[in-house]
Amino acid sequence: MSLKLTPDMVEHLRVAYGAVDRVDPTSAAYTGLCKLLDTLSQDDLKTLRDANIKWISSLARNRVNY
Repeated sequence: MSLKLTPDMVEHLRVAYGAVDRVDPTSAAYTGLCKLLDTLSQDDLKTLRDANIKWISSLARNRVNY
């Protein structure tokens, strides 16, 4: 699935996740994010990886095929 992330969408994610200090890996929010990332296109994952978004960029980096 491709979200065709825009710079504005990426900035909203950066601001929203910038306030998050801790993530419980057993929470529904975390597992939902992981499931979403698992369905994204490689282009979207690369965009998120390079966006320097707290939590999301590192999770996206683990899913990019080199």
